[in-house]
Amino acid sequence: MDIKYTTPEAFLEDAGFIGWLTGTDTAQAKAWGEWMNAHPEMQPVADAAARIFNELHVPETVAESQVNQAEARLQQALRGTGKTVNLYRKWIGIAAAAAVLAVVAAGFFLYRNNTPNPLLQTSYGQTTSKVLPDGSEVMMNANSTIEYTNGWQDGKDREVWLKGEAFFHVKKTPNKSRFIVHTGTVDVIVTGTKFNVDTRDSLMHILLTEGSVTLKTNDGQEIHMKPGDYALLDSQHHLQLKTAREESVLAWKEHKLVFDNTPIKDVVTAIEQQYGLHVKLADEATGRQTVSGILPNDSLDVLLQSLEGLTYKITRDQDTITIAKP
Repeated sequence: MDIKYTTPEAFLEDAGFIGWLTGTDTAQAKAWGEWMNAHPEMQPVADAAARIFNELHVPETVAESQVNQAEARLQQALRGTGKTVNLYRKWIGIAAAAAVLAVVAAGFFLYRNNTPNPLLQTSYGQTTSKVLPDGSEVMMNANSTIEYTNGWQDGKDREVWLKGEAFFHVKKTPNKSRFIVHTGTVDVIVTGTKFNVDTRDSLMHILLTEGSVTLKTNDGQEIHMKPGDYALLDSQHHLQLKTAREESVLAWKEHKLVFDNTPIKDVVTAIEQQYGLHVKLADEATGRQTVSGILPNDSLDVLLQSLEGLTYKITRDQDTITIAKP
């Protein structure tokens, strides 16, 4: 079976799944049992669907005319949404068909409206990789959040909201559904591509490594990017293409920080963003220094030791770090 359901509602709209739950269709029971064994990651969603189904009270005897009327009302409500309900009564019986209607109606009018969007988060000092419902992959940098809409369907926009930094490898769908990353100031619009988005300071940075991307700002600016392009939205909300070294921008994915005559104040910003600590410079002379090199960023202690290796003196007092020249 080629099943790509991601919500309890989607499972409960499948008459075969209902037949499996109720034991009224032995062929479906065998097929679904084999599918569940092969996809253990979907067990929590299927269990949620089963709980919703079992909590419904459906009479032992239900008039077919009642089911017909309920189905007609629900189909009318679904008209224009792209959703349909197929009951296949000959497979699952009238009572089970009534249960399907009750579940789908509840899911459409209540569950969908009251279920919060899924949320992915990383804490300070943490990076993680996740797979989105369509198979797209995302790697998140520290102190980042991704929210995405429920029930992605091919042919409709796949939308996520990003705060922080993440690298996306977007899977192209058969109908070339758009994948949109909302950042608050810029929408990154793609169909299938690889790109990095960083929203962690007052600027917005986007690096495209593969495919194509369209950027649209809230005030109507638009830029089309090609592989290798690096876009910047500055503090004045001007969107422009810049040059950047891909290995420097993406070094965080390999737990590294790359500096090339980088002002020490930018190093301070990087530490604060990554670890959530307050970092200060001992004096103005230290602030005029620059840093060059590739520093390991597996942990805060490792990073601070590396800075000390560059002849800086590091002092740590609880959540405050002071950087000085010796």
